[in-house]
Amino acid sequence: MVKFSEEEMKCAYKEVYYIIEFLDEDIKEMIPNEKIEFYKSHMDNTHSFRYDLDKDLNDQNILYPTKCILSNLFKTYIATEEDKAEIEKEEQKQLNEIENEKHLKYNPDNIFKTKESKPKLAISSIEIEDISTDMIVSEKEEPIFRNIINKILKFLKIK
Repeated sequence: MVKFSEEEMKCAYKEVYYIIEFLDEDIKEMIPNEKIEFYKSHMDNTHSFRYDLDKDLNDQNILYPTKCILSNLFKTYIATEEDKAEIEKEEQKQLNEIENEKHLKYNPDNIFKTKESKPKLAISSIEIEDISTDMIVSEKEEPIFRNIINKILKFLKIK
């Protein structure tokens, strides 16, 4: 779900209001007057918007929230049952594609399998600890720079 700022929504309300004003009366009557009044009362009057009658709605320079509101208005109030069924089918197709991508990315069958990884840049050093009379040898990975610093310190302590 996409969230828009209050300022974006106010600008979108102005665009939606003006686009509704250019609709044919029979289509405009399908949208409740309360909705139209809401857009009018909440729109940003300082936002500059120019609707070009020579261009198709898809070719207009409108905000993304405006497109979302208009598509919701169409689906809710204007679309026929056939249009609604087609829209539902398309939305379901898009949701299935998203779910398939998620399944490939986060496949539960392969979640514990390790992917091929690049070898790490680290040098293994052997650390010997003397506990009583037993000797324990453990392998410890150290970053390459730490290993170089340790060798320099050992060299300086010897001389």
